[in-house]
Amino acid sequence: MPLLKKGNPLYGILHQKCPACHEGEFFKHKHGYRFKEIGDYPSHCAHCRQRLSIEPGFYFGAAYVSYALNVALMVSCAVAVYVLIPEPEAHHYLIAIFSMTALLFPGIFRFSRIIWATMFIPFGGENKQFKKD
Repeated sequence: MPLLKKGNPLYGILHQKCPACHEGEFFKHKHGYRFKEIGDYPSHCAHCRQRLSIEPGFYFGAAYVSYALNVALMVSCAVAVYVLIPEPEAHHYLIAIFSMTALLFPGIFRFSRIIWATMFIPFGGENKQFKKD
């Protein structure tokens, strides 16, 4: 029995699926290291036809989620350096933080977008309250 089932917001986030149906793909490409197309997503879900961009500029708010994820990453890197290196100097922290941030940028970018969309697009779609069960 899977831990996360469809209907759970974490299922859609971790599998990068449409927040409304958890069936359709949220991004056009599976991995995020195609830098020219890193944030490309269809205008509507291929499975349920849910609009993925609610309004122009909708994903600017994902910058707040990205900020929180980056702060968590930087604090984690700083703690790891402090634990793993005896008497670390400032450049040890900087190297670890900058390298991990650069390496994980595509994942953080994509996760921040899908988390932001999941916050505003309910499972079942925009008109969930009007649908009959």
